[in-house]
Amino acid sequence: MDVNFLGVGVGLVTGGIGGWIASLIKLSSEKKLLDARQDKQNEIQLAERIERYQSLLLLSASDLQDRLWHLTQDQYTARSPVLLNKDEDKRAYPAWPMTARHYLTSTLYLAARYFAAIEMLRHEIRFLTYRQDDKTRDLREKIKLVERSFAETRLQKEADRNVSSDQPIFQMQQVFIGQSIWHRRGQMIEWLEYPQFVDHYRQELSTNEDFMALADLLRGSVSKRSGSFHHRRLTIVLNSLVDLIDFLDPQQEDGEGRFIAKEDREKVKLGTVPRASPSK
Repeated sequence: MDVNFLGVGVGLVTGGIGGWIASLIKLSSEKKLLDARQDKQNEIQLAERIERYQSLLLLSASDLQDRLWHLTQDQYTARSPVLLNKDEDKRAYPAWPMTARHYLTSTLYLAARYFAAIEMLRHEIRFLTYRQDDKTRDLREKIKLVERSFAETRLQKEADRNVSSDQPIFQMQQVFIGQSIWHRRGQMIEWLEYPQFVDHYRQELSTNEDFMALADLLRGSVSKRSGSFHHRRLTIVLNSLVDLIDFLDPQQEDGEGRFIAKEDREKVKLGTVPRASPSK
């Protein structure tokens, strides 16, 4: 056989293999590039979802903290707390035309919205599995502190008197309350708007044991009944919400945050009873 012919054949085969290998390398490189781009896009989308749900969490935590401050520091000292009005549709005071029905329903909504934000965060991004870093662990710790402030019965041991009545809201009660007011819109989970919640509450939720327990906690916090732990529990919840707010929206040197003002993140000293307001 002609040696030159063999050489040409071997050259063709070698060239073909080389070209095939080169093509594989090129395809592999392109796939890695596409995968890297997809991973980057996924990270961007996840970061956007995290930012969205953390913004909802900050909003709901701040609104609930504000209402609990009013409940435990203002209403608690009033001569006739609005939540204790026997006529639920009677205006509380001429200068403050709030009814017991509205105050209770709106406070339940603010609490439910906070619980919903927690459950939305857990459900949508598998509770911050995007990174297991110190920041993530700190956020989990702050969220858990609020949960335990609502639920932990061992808090009663810290009271300065014997506790005869209390109404903790346990973890799965918090889950139920939160998931009761959410719905899907496209690819996102959202909480119900307030008018929708009012209808849902009147038709179904007002007789649910978890919402009834939460309502008892709210009413009990202003009742001043002997041995009640309700007021202290909600004060502890209020302070734990401030810790969460401070984490999500850190204070600057002047005490102000980017979103939440200094005066809107005020903690309350435990064991102190605020002075009664003479105007109410």
